[in-house]
Amino acid sequence: MTGTAATNDRERATAGRRLPYELARGLANRPREQACRDLRLALVLTPGDPDLNALALWHLLRCHRVEPATLRRINRLLVVVRLLDRPLTTGNAFEACVLARQATQEQSDPHLFFRYATVAHACGMIAFWDRYGRSLSVEHHGRRYDLRVGDAQVSFNVAGPQLGLFFDFFFVHEPGMWAWLAEMSPSDVLLDVGANVGLYSIAAAGLRGCRSIGLEPFPVNIDSATANIAMSGLSDCVRMLPVAAAARSGSGRLSHREVIPGVAAQAFHGEHDAAAPGDAQIEVEGAAIDDLVERGAIPFPTHVKIDVDGGEDGVIAGMERTLADPRLDSVRMEIRWWEPGKQAVVDRLKRHGFEPKVDDDRKNLLFRRSWPS
Repeated sequence: MTGTAATNDRERATAGRRLPYELARGLANRPREQACRDLRLALVLTPGDPDLNALALWHLLRCHRVEPATLRRINRLLVVVRLLDRPLTTGNAFEACVLARQATQEQSDPHLFFRYATVAHACGMIAFWDRYGRSLSVEHHGRRYDLRVGDAQVSFNVAGPQLGLFFDFFFVHEPGMWAWLAEMSPSDVLLDVGANVGLYSIAAAGLRGCRSIGLEPFPVNIDSATANIAMSGLSDCVRMLPVAAAARSGSGRLSHREVIPGVAAQAFHGEHDAAAPGDAQIEVEGAAIDDLVERGAIPFPTHVKIDVDGGEDGVIAGMERTLADPRLDSVRMEIRWWEPGKQAVVDRLKRHGFEPKVDDDRKNLLFRRSWPS
């Protein structure tokens, strides 16, 4: 259950695509001034080399305050990479990020993969800067990642290779999520279903001022989320509940494959449900969102994010009364709606007056209420 390091993203970054990324990681581990000096020298000798240009841009953006000069750097790389048919601007940055992200997902060549991922990350950073309308800076400090917008800052512990990859290409992942978060205000409550290490719960609270409630049943992720909340100083406005959202409240089992912070692909099974053979299992509590709201365990959410790696039908079945309440404005859900049985989940939200649109890729849908339920 995660909105961060999705399994497909991890697989794309491995298995034959490692060389340019490994070079970048090696660069990041060297003293910054020395790495910058060596990159400048290399670019003087071969200024048109696309891999060197991508490395230089990637390295720059690891500790960078976004400014108009950032656009010029990206456009210089785009002349070499030839991904867009026009110069990058703040007005087309979100579209460019989605396009570059798609090119990354479709690419098997490790050199092109790294170039496109770097372009997508850079375009997403520009889009985020434009959407939030304030100064933006990012900084990597070893295992800590800081994101600052205006005078607000959130911080995350980058523990393990999955999260390391995610933060190295931070704005490649779910750019539509950042656009959606930008709409939230201090009067909003975000319910983050499948909160993982708390990234989006923390960003909503720390950057937009709203309250966040995360539902996350996997212990290693809960521990990491709790540490991230404390690191950002948000213990008063972000809360993690160690439960899995389900069709009915009650104990169950969570199947999983790896015990690593940020890992995805867990699945909740009720008392009588069959788990996938071969997966490890732990006992966890399941809770219907309607029950959590009605007994006052969580405040009523104005926005809900759902990322549960296939368990969407159970989550939606357990929040019918919440969906019917007009105070709920929007739902963002990762769902492979084209797979058997999943269109029924989409139709269920539509019956409550929500209209879906593809947000940043085919599986990420944003549902907005179009008429009172």
